[in-house]
Amino acid sequence: KKYVESNILVFDGAMGTYYAQLTGDSSSKCELANITAPDFIKSIHKEYIDAGAKALKTNTFSANSVNITDVEILKNVIKSGYRIASEAAVDAFVFADIGPIFNDSDKSNFDSYKEIVDIFLSEGASNFLFETFADTDCLIEIARYIKASRPEVFVMASVAVLPEGYSRKCFSGQRLIDSVSVSPYIDTCGFNCVSGPRHLKEYAKAINSNGKPLS
Repeated sequence: KKYVESNILVFDGAMGTYYAQLTGDSSSKCELANITAPDFIKSIHKEYIDAGAKALKTNTFSANSVNITDVEILKNVIKSGYRIASEAAVDAFVFADIGPIFNDSDKSNFDSYKEIVDIFLSEGASNFLFETFADTDCLIEIARYIKASRPEVFVMASVAVLPEGYSRKCFSGQRLIDSVSVSPYIDTCGFNCVSGPRHLKEYAKAINSNGKPLS
């Protein structure tokens, strides 16, 4: 919180995109490389650090029970992802990275997010990034759960909108930002993905983040 009050926090880039570029493999789940190729994932993190990033996202964007159905493998992927990023971070923050869950099972989305969050908390995670969300279902509820477990944790919510300003679930960016920015459980909010930087830059100028730092 203190850092973003007086600094711009520069994040790394997309792990999945860069992983596919380096390996030529765009079909495999790059999160599994936390187990099969940890040194390679660490080298990507270090490249971003060397390029000037002050925040690293764990390689866990799609690490959830829908994409990785084996409970033990999922747990190992998340734990390894956090440890690898922590080892690579030099004078940088590490964010537990959680992407949207498209759940068609009997398990509720909240339970699925809680499962991930609990693993990160057990590893000592102190920063969370929920990114590329098209709606805010469960976001505030899971943020409340995190703060109840560890009040000092920093929670960041990032939504994804198309160039015309609407998410894939037809919510306007302002409506999504309004939903998360007024929550006392979310520390900063903003946008990522789907639109390119030019569209997001122009769109962000018109957005009211209700006093929260905008990402």
